[in-house]
Amino acid sequence: NSDGISLNSPVITNRVNLFQGSVINSNQITLGNNGTTAAMIQIGYSALTNPGSFDVGPNFSVGSGGLSILYASALSGTTIGKEIPGTRIVDTITIANANGVSLHGGNLTLNRKLVLANGKFSTVTDTLEIASTGQVVDTGGYVVGNLRKSISVSDSLYKFEIGDMSCRTPVYLTFRNVISSGKINVSTTAGVHPNFSGSGLNTTKKLNQYYSISNNGVVFDLSDAIFNFAATDLDAGVDTSKLAVKKFGDGIWSKVQSDSQRSTSIRARELTSFSEFVVGEKALFTITANATENGSINPSGVISVESGEDERFTFSPNSGYHVDSLFVDGSYVDSGIGYTFYNISMNHTILVKFDSDFRTISSTAGMNGIINPSGEIILSKGADQQFTFTGNSGYRVDSVFVDGLLVNDSLSSYTFYNVQLNHSIYVKFVATKFPVSMTIIGGGIVIKTPDQDQYDNGTMVSLNAMPSRGWIFSAWSGDATGSVNPLDVTMDGIKNITATFILDPVYQAQYRSF
Repeated sequence: NSDGISLNSPVITNRVNLFQGSVINSNQITLGNNGTTAAMIQIGYSALTNPGSFDVGPNFSVGSGGLSILYASALSGTTIGKEIPGTRIVDTITIANANGVSLHGGNLTLNRKLVLANGKFSTVTDTLEIASTGQVVDTGGYVVGNLRKSISVSDSLYKFEIGDMSCRTPVYLTFRNVISSGKINVSTTAGVHPNFSGSGLNTTKKLNQYYSISNNGVVFDLSDAIFNFAATDLDAGVDTSKLAVKKFGDGIWSKVQSDSQRSTSIRARELTSFSEFVVGEKALFTITANATENGSINPSGVISVESGEDERFTFSPNSGYHVDSLFVDGSYVDSGIGYTFYNISMNHTILVKFDSDFRTISSTAGMNGIINPSGEIILSKGADQQFTFTGNSGYRVDSVFVDGLLVNDSLSSYTFYNVQLNHSIYVKFVATKFPVSMTIIGGGIVIKTPDQDQYDNGTMVSLNAMPSRGWIFSAWSGDATGSVNPLDVTMDGIKNITATFILDPVYQAQYRSF
């Protein structure tokens, strides 16, 4: 009756058929006799009519026979409603509605059997759980959403009959050495994982679907997962022999050992934990490897590497050379004999520089002295080297230049410590005694006090210009100026001084007539 019926008195029955219409006052129904006979509800009957329903939940008196619900053919899809007990536990559900059935009202547990005869069983935001005593009979339908199963310590292979709204894509889990039993939840989502771009897989050669597996209490050593998919969910041009699996958990992508089973499935091997899984071709990245002269890097040049792989580079300096520095992606890295890129997910560069085991110090001296050792001095990198300076008789060190710069307080020796670079050292000598060379113009003499041929550096010498009769002193020139007489001169080098005398005009006027 498409208009439904209204119950005015209690009814006890083991079976209710809700072919179409609604049962008013459904709480007048007591379903089951608390015995061994199974209680049964059928919802729907014909693909030409909409299924029937309860307006409120009936009274359930289900005994050991259990409660079975059949969602049969109907004109439209069915949303689970009042036919489910408040315990949210049912023994058997059969899905035979090609338009599908949607879970509503919370999670649902099946103790005995889920029969997927035809159509999809969508859990929406809830979870369908198959108890440890239950099983799934898959003859054409599948679950869209969250399917949870119990994992025991004895069984090793489990099939999760799931898919998305367009096709069925079951997942198989194989466990090795289950230590503690628990539950596993599996689902699949149509479309691209929101973080796929960071997976290291090819963003244009991928499976447009991803899988989620969560663990509740199962302790195991290793697990393999076989992910099935539809060929229509692959990007155009995908080579299924190059497909790989990546795992995303706690915001991090990790490498997964994987191999293709066939053109529409792939296996992730030796998993130690579960999370979200994506499938795509491995992206190819390049590592450009170069070395400076006096050594080599192996491999060298432009190296192609698959996403997620590792690549090792070794360095071989020539005889007498060593690795000086290593730059990875332009940044300095402390590494001496080799370098490994792990879990490659981008292009890289690597440059190794070699340096000589030795350093050279160019040692020279000016005139009137020696530096020891002298010439091109070769020493091991990091060594110390001392140089000593000796002036010839009458000469001393005037100045020392290291790498072209004047060095103070280095009058007898200089030491290079922990030599890392090539250097130069130059020492200049200066005389320790100087003469005063006097030139006389006109009539007169100059008396030096003290009167010596040579003077020590820094000696003060007094010059007294004494004119002859009829002459007067005029001025100093050369290395001295002015007309101060006597003149004090500090000996800091050779002095060439001229004393100029001129005729005395007074004397000339007085004795001109003679």
